[in-house]
Amino acid sequence: MNQQFKPYSKVAYLTDRGTSAITLTDTTGTKFPVNFISVTASGVDTAGNWFSVAASSIDTSGKTESSIFPAMGMLGSVSGVPGGVASVEKGVVELLLPDIDRVDTIYVSQYYAQPLLLMINYGQVYTGNALRDFQRDKGN
Repeated sequence: MNQQFKPYSKVAYLTDRGTSAITLTDTTGTKFPVNFISVTASGVDTAGNWFSVAASSIDTSGKTESSIFPAMGMLGSVSGVPGGVASVEKGVVELLLPDIDRVDTIYVSQYYAQPLLLMINYGQVYTGNALRDFQRDKGN
């Protein structure tokens, strides 16, 4: 099996608890639907802080773009969020989605309002196929 991956990366900075939409783009700045996303966070004085990442275009009951489960509101009230939660000190949120569930935007929030640097790696992981490789958009 010939597995392939064209990686892209982005750095984002958060300072509050609100939900931030981060658009995933290729090198030309065009929205780029991906099936692999990895988010790592780093910050100063982050003891006990955690962050949540939700995928944008995966349909979920009760989810709207104006209320994408900010980390502060997740305690005890949300289940089945299409994404992940991790500790700022040691965690990574990694999403490997099937081809049908590609996303071009992620929503990120943190529990405490602290300066937080996010390192985001993303792209498309796929099994190579010599007959189909040129039909798949891999970004510019």
